[in-house]
Amino acid sequence: MKTHRSFIRTRLVSHLRFAGVVTLMSAAAAMAFVAVKPSGPMLASAQDRLRTTVSERFEPVAATNELIEAERIATGVVDDAWGELSLDCDRALADVRELYLVQAARVLEAQEDLHRNGSDSWIARAVIHHQAFQLAWDVLDERGLLTELD
Repeated sequence: MKTHRSFIRTRLVSHLRFAGVVTLMSAAAAMAFVAVKPSGPMLASAQDRLRTTVSERFEPVAATNELIEAERIATGVVDDAWGELSLDCDRALADVRELYLVQAARVLEAQEDLHRNGSDSWIARAVIHHQAFQLAWDVLDERGLLTELD
């Protein structure tokens, strides 16, 4: 009997690691984006001030691409405002670090639960459910019993 591809241990571990990394990186990126994105009145006013400065400095020139020229000017304006932006970035990175530590603690808890409870741990139940679903799906697909919804 041939071993189903989903039961290959290294493949399963690889999928779990990848899923964990994607989850942590997505959460970190989302936290950093939200933390740096202007949302309060003070940050919104700083963004408005930068936008006004770029608008005042931008003069369309027929010989250049307008987007490239506007971005060149905006880069200079943002470079000049880096002092206040760096504080936002620092806060965002601190928030992401805190989230990472919380997520890392949860990973350790899941690993400890797996060692303590084996196949009754929540992660084992999730993997078992996923594998069972995949096997059932493959069998139904092989027999032509899956239908498309219109």
